[in-house]
Amino acid sequence: MNDDKQVGSTSLIDSSTTNAVLLNFLSSPKPPGIGPLESCLVALLMLRKAEDHPVFDSQQTLAQMFGVSQRTIVRAQQELERIGWLSRPQRRGRTNSLSLNHENIPAEEPLRVKVTPQAGRLVIAYQTILQRMGRKRFPKHWLSQQKLSAQRMIDRCGGDGGLAVRILGHALGSPLHKKKSMKSLYDVLSRWHKITKTYYEQVELEQAQKTEVAA
Repeated sequence: MNDDKQVGSTSLIDSSTTNAVLLNFLSSPKPPGIGPLESCLVALLMLRKAEDHPVFDSQQTLAQMFGVSQRTIVRAQQELERIGWLSRPQRRGRTNSLSLNHENIPAEEPLRVKVTPQAGRLVIAYQTILQRMGRKRFPKHWLSQQKLSAQRMIDRCGGDGGLAVRILGHALGSPLHKKKSMKSLYDVLSRWHKITKTYYEQVELEQAQKTEVAA
């Protein structure tokens, strides 16, 4: 069996980390203009893990959820955008995506300290590959969002950044995984089991071919 297959099963954003972030946020002082509704919106997005992937709840859906008017939700989102905690990239003709900017939220330190320089290098490599493959547009804060998913990938590879790069390269080069893998590292993680399955099948096939040639 190839040594690459000895991967870890840890996850960066586990329940204990999420709880620590939420408790830290709820108990911390808030900037002027951040009231109960804004705090509840941030807490909801933290639970939905919007630090590493977009959430697509419409303003109408959020208004019904919190029992307020849609205009009130708009104002709350605008305030969170103003202080740099929330991003709402425009999607033509569709509901805007909602993403938390974890680098700007002081209470999210438990997440930031777990992101290693290795994850940052993986993100840069990922963006470079996507640009070479023809992708030209990246949403605002896209790079910083990818870091959390990059760290989760490295964690699942037992801390082996080289293995994470090889698996990512396999995903982007495979007709089975390419389309979704070009969207974001969160999307890569969403089909991680399928990607690693075909990756190790390919590794074993290549090893078998090398053995035949050597014989």
